[in-house]
Amino acid sequence: DSTIAGAIVARKLKIYLIHIEAGMRSYNKDMPEEINRLMTDHISDLLLCSTQDSVDKLKQENIKENVHYVGNLQLELLKYVCDTYNDKSILSENNLTENNFALMTIHREYNTNEKMLKKIFLELQKIDTDVVFPIHPRTKNIIESNNINIPKKLKLIKPVDYLNMTILERTCKFIITDSGGVQPEAWFLSKKCIIMRSETEWIEPLKNNNNILYDYKTSLCKFIQNFLKVQIDEVNINCNVSENIFNKLLV
Repeated sequence: DSTIAGAIVARKLKIYLIHIEAGMRSYNKDMPEEINRLMTDHISDLLLCSTQDSVDKLKQENIKENVHYVGNLQLELLKYVCDTYNDKSILSENNLTENNFALMTIHREYNTNEKMLKKIFLELQKIDTDVVFPIHPRTKNIIESNNINIPKKLKLIKPVDYLNMTILERTCKFIITDSGGVQPEAWFLSKKCIIMRSETEWIEPLKNNNNILYDYKTSLCKFIQNFLKVQIDEVNINCNVSENIFNKLLV
C-alpha cells in the first residue's frame, strides 16, 4: 500500500517516478499487491523490470517506453548475503540440522483462515519431516483462538529477520510458501519450492521446474512426493501408499 501511496503523491507533485520490480503480474485482482502494482506501473516515468517476462507483460498493456530489463535486485542482495553471512545459530536455537527440515511460510488471507489452516495442518500430519514455520502474529492468533491442532512435526517459531531467513532457506530440504519473494530465492538457491497459490508472478522458476503451483486438489503430501521425484525413504514422507509406486522414481 505504501508503494501506490508514494506513487500517487509523486505523480501529483510532478516528482520523477521510478518503479523497481515493474511489470510483475499474477492476474489475481483479489491480491492487494496486484492492484498496487498495476496502478503504479501505469503512472511511472521509468519502469525497471526484474524479468524479461515482466517486460513482455507491460507491452501487452501498451507500456513500451522507458521500460528496461535490469535484473533482480532481490537476488543480488541474496547472493551478497550468501557470500558474507553464514551465522547458523538460528539452527541450533531451534534444534534444527541442515537439510533435515522443510521450511514453510504462508501469510496470505486465503491460506491463513481457520478452514484452510486446518486443511494444511491435516496434510502436514502425513509428512514425516520437520516443517519449520516462522509464524505471523495474525496467523498465530487465528490458530490459538480457534484451537487448531498443530501437527507434531510442525515447529512454529517466531518471525525471523532477513539474514536468518536466508539461513533457513539455504539449509532446508525444500520450501512450502505463498510468498512472492521466497519463490525466486528458492530458485536461486536450488531449493525445490511448492507454491501454495493458484497463480504466481514469478514465471521463470516454474519454467525451470524448480518451483510448482499447488493444485489444491491432490493430497499435499503426495503432491510434494511426486514433485521432488525421489525415493520415499530419502524424503521421509509417509503417504500411506504402496511402496511399489515409488520404486521407479528417480533420485
